[in-house]
Amino acid sequence: MERKFVATLFVIALCGTLFGQLDFFGYLPENLEYAPKFEPGAWVEYRITEEGKEAGSVKFSIISKEQRDGKEYFSFEYKMTDKEGNWTITNFSATDPDDKGTYVSLVVQRKGEEALRMDSMLETKEVAAKPTRAKKDETAAKYSVEKGVQVSVPAGKFETDKVTIVKDEELTTAWVSSDVPIIGLVKAEQAEKGGVELIGYGSEGAKTEITGEIRDFETPALNNIMRMTVPPEDR
Repeated sequence: MERKFVATLFVIALCGTLFGQLDFFGYLPENLEYAPKFEPGAWVEYRITEEGKEAGSVKFSIISKEQRDGKEYFSFEYKMTDKEGNWTITNFSATDPDDKGTYVSLVVQRKGEEALRMDSMLETKEVAAKPTRAKKDETAAKYSVEKGVQVSVPAGKFETDKVTIVKDEELTTAWVSSDVPIIGLVKAEQAEKGGVELIGYGSEGAKTEITGEIRDFETPALNNIMRMTVPPEDR
């Protein structure tokens, strides 16, 4: 399966306020040549900034891979940490992290809380059938690629392809390299908004950070919720 931009879209989406209005990697030029490693054990971690100030970090890992019903399922995990140090870990299994219709398990744990299995919250394939990635519109964005650009980030120095994109009068720049596993992203920034930069990575050693016993998440039954809205004398 072609995974050239799959995880990149996923991580950029996690940055929310920074890139929420720009389907950035949906507009990368087709001839951009890089092939980051996408195998179990790989991990990447990014520092997030907003308007020049540190806003937290995000870590994305591939924990494992297995064959199931003739399909290849990966166990993914991402950890979002805010500037106060509060974190949320999400662990899920899917064939494609961008397609919620392929999710088969979901576990969430917040700092100081127990882990919850939330499989019941997953979208059905019918609900998630509509494509979430916008179709590429060549007229909506202008881009340029500069190859062999050296860039330094906390994780080291890399030779990258520098991609510059202008969409809706907004300028976004990304530096990508095959030396960075999973997504190939070294650094990305959006003018006057913020960006992400690589602070750590590895091609092996990724392990789940979920701790303690995992409890099934239970949603209150609808009739119990309705019962609470009815006066006792009318029950």
